[in-house]
Amino acid sequence: MPKYKVVIHSPNGSSWEEDPVFETEEEATDYGCDAVSCFRLGGEILEMSNPWEEREDGEADFDVIEIDD
Repeated sequence: MPKYKVVIHSPNGSSWEEDPVFETEEEATDYGCDAVSCFRLGGEILEMSNPWEEREDGEADFDVIEIDD
C-alpha cells in the first residue's frame, strides 16, 4: 500500500522533504497546505521585526510524493 510524503519548495529554489509519512494523499495535502501557510506567516513575522531585511520574493509551494512502504 503506498504512503505519501511532502516536499516543500521555497521561493529561492531550495527544496526539502518533510519527515512525516502519511497514509493518504489527502492527509499529505493538508499537511503541505499548513506548512506553506506557516512559511508565509513566518515571513510576515520576520518582516514586522526587521522591515529592512531582504525577503525572498514569491510563494512557497509543495508537492505530494508517493513512496513505497
